[in-house]
Amino acid sequence: LEAWGPANRTRHNANLPAGIAWNLASMDRSAAFTVLEMAVGRMGTSARLARPDVAVVTTVAAAHLEFHGSVDEVARRKSRIFSGMLPGGVAVLNRDLPQWRIFAQQAARYGLRTVFYGRHAEAALRLLGHDPESGTVHVRIPGGERRYRLGAPGEHMAFDSLACLGALLALDLPLEPALERLAGFQPLPGRGETFDTELDGKRLRVIDEACNANPASMGAALRLLRGAATPLADGRRVAVLGDMRELGRESDALHAGLAADVLAARPGLALLCGSRMLHLAAALDGKLPLRWFPDVDALQPRLPELLASGDVVLVKGSAATRLGEVVALLRRGGAA
Repeated sequence: LEAWGPANRTRHNANLPAGIAWNLASMDRSAAFTVLEMAVGRMGTSARLARPDVAVVTTVAAAHLEFHGSVDEVARRKSRIFSGMLPGGVAVLNRDLPQWRIFAQQAARYGLRTVFYGRHAEAALRLLGHDPESGTVHVRIPGGERRYRLGAPGEHMAFDSLACLGALLALDLPLEPALERLAGFQPLPGRGETFDTELDGKRLRVIDEACNANPASMGAALRLLRGAATPLADGRRVAVLGDMRELGRESDALHAGLAADVLAARPGLALLCGSRMLHLAAALDGKLPLRWFPDVDALQPRLPELLASGDVVLVKGSAATRLGEVVALLRRGGAA
């Protein structure tokens, strides 16, 4: 949106009502746009504070089940964002979601227009292809097919770029200036940023996904690892995975269920961290080289001996597992 001038955005991940109010009170009133991230918790309150003109729903996954019970209930609570919108507002929805009807019905209840995106034939913005090598995204949009380059790797990012285009269509803005900005977009620290470093003289490439984790985002990150290029010809893919928190009664099964995604990524080594990751360790036992550690404090001293020059290292886990400390260690090359 900054292609059309200054735009406010959520700062410091302040996405619950107090944070929404703080962001609104702090925003530049002269800016044409304000983009707010809104957490599922107390969504109705946040929506009535923000009064969105456009609401974008990217995905619903098995996250925060400890508090919300089921994925369908997560969808219902997320759809409360529409309660703060006026008739004629626009809901930009992922048509590929199994819960898409929940969102569409609630959007209709509040008199909103809907714009669908995804792979589904009914999507107004339809993903036709994504080339991981060049980053080219091939889409069908109202008016024909387009190709554009996306700076961030991963098909999940290509899907998110369609959500951005859906928001632009909702605002009746031309796409061309935004497409140029998408080409330069890079993932943020903790959410897919990739950087090269050295640890004890070993050249490493790190994929930093340490901000948060749920089964869906774990799968996306592991697919990113599968397609990542190693710094050296004989480098391995190494998955450093930490506990996924707030999954409630399904936690053990959801951790064990990551085994298929891990194996599909073909890592040369898996380093698992946290008590919940014991269930994944059991599911992977004998299928690939792995080590399990009870916590970050036990893992960090072992990293220099476990990693080899040329490795590409994915670090992914819920923030509470403190795997961000592993990323910090790798970034500074092990120095205190």
